[in-house]
Amino acid sequence: MYERSFPEKESFVEIEFDGNKVQASDEPIEINQEIQLGSVIFKLATIEKNQFGGYSFHFDGTEGNIVQCLVDLVGYPTNMSGGGSFSLKDDPFHFYQAKMYSEIPTGMLTVRASQPAVLGDLITFVGSWSPGK
Repeated sequence: MYERSFPEKESFVEIEFDGNKVQASDEPIEINQEIQLGSVIFKLATIEKNQFGGYSFHFDGTEGNIVQCLVDLVGYPTNMSGGGSFSLKDDPFHFYQAKMYSEIPTGMLTVRASQPAVLGDLITFVGSWSPGK
């Protein structure tokens, strides 16, 4: 199992983007915005419209060994979200988070990125179990 740490649990960054531009495009919109939370560095690479009605935020965590983070659109709560899965076979440092809405917010929007997870070392757990009486 690989250890993950969350060194910046309380920090966040907010980035503005044009939701109209994203929703009107069939291609991802390049953002390439560096994010630094304390000593943790990663990048919001692109934003694209999500096929289920919302936004997908694509990140590059290569520089800081980041494999996930949380995202929210400020002022637009949702109960539907998704994200890219962690896989060492592929590139674990490129991941995405998505937010879906019944009514898609547009115009100038602010995405808040927080709680980046740093990939750590491979660790081994050893345990034993026996049935109770």
